[in-house]
Amino acid sequence: MITEYLYAVRWPTYIWYGMSIISVPIYLIVVICLVKLRRVQKNYNTTFYTLLLQHSIADLFTMFFYFVLMSLREVQIIRQFYFDYQEYYIAPATYTTTYLFIYIRCFGIILLTFQRFVIITASSSDFAHAIQEASTWKIVLVYWSVPCLVSLVALKHIEIRFDSPIEMNLIIDKSTIMKNTVMGLCVTSFTFFTCTAVYILIAHSIRKKLSSSPNSRSLRRETLVALQIFILLVAFFGVFLYCGFLNYFSMNREEFGYGPVYFMRSIYPVASGMLSYVNPFCILFLNKEFSTQVRRMITCKELVVTKTSTTLSIANRGLTNVATY
Repeated sequence: MITEYLYAVRWPTYIWYGMSIISVPIYLIVVICLVKLRRVQKNYNTTFYTLLLQHSIADLFTMFFYFVLMSLREVQIIRQFYFDYQEYYIAPATYTTTYLFIYIRCFGIILLTFQRFVIITASSSDFAHAIQEASTWKIVLVYWSVPCLVSLVALKHIEIRFDSPIEMNLIIDKSTIMKNTVMGLCVTSFTFFTCTAVYILIAHSIRKKLSSSPNSRSLRRETLVALQIFILLVAFFGVFLYCGFLNYFSMNREEFGYGPVYFMRSIYPVASGMLSYVNPFCILFLNKEFSTQVRRMITCKELVVTKTSTTLSIANRGLTNVATY
């Protein structure tokens, strides 16, 4: 058994606090506004917004669990409580939830990217129509169940313990660390390279369609939404690098000692925070209609409910309406 040191480097946590103070209130406002709009306007009940809502919830859950399991350990009373009751999955959760939420957001980015690809490149197909008409409960079930099943590899390690109520370092078997870092790198690599390839195809399709219809407002709107997810993928690159270096240092533990592995785990909140907190700003800056609704909600005005004269299925097939999101 070996010990993972997580607490000597403090500056990543302080950066995360600064990011959270600014971003969490904005993110909560975005989520609340989206939930309200989904109740009154059909355009916001499409597959894209259902996926976006689930991804936003996953982001907020990630930051919440990090705060509860990691940051609150700075408080002496809570630290002692965690140590005394660590057998109730508190100690393992400190390690395993890192991978759980990485995998959930990996799958979310894949689904969002795939949805953009189908709508932009094959908008008139029956497959695109079926995706847009998918039931909300089915989308939610797929979004959460698949990554949770993948995460069982990490979640099953219930033997992880804290070394003392003072240091609160995690005692983890070396084979456990190596297995999870390898799997984390595989999942993040697949996500990053697959989505990058898909966005190359999306860019090619957009360029081709804009050359034939340069004044298409609906296509430009779809392009902005695709750009929103692409920026999310760019932010995900930080998590991909994190998993890559973590795996490298784990494989070379004898040579590099404990420092590099411990240092990489200490900067996790920065990498995760960048991925989580870029999303609300992308939504607000790249979705003009939605940002207008957010401003109306903040100023206590009624949300604007637009009526569409075109059915959702026709809009999905022809990219002629905002409902194609």
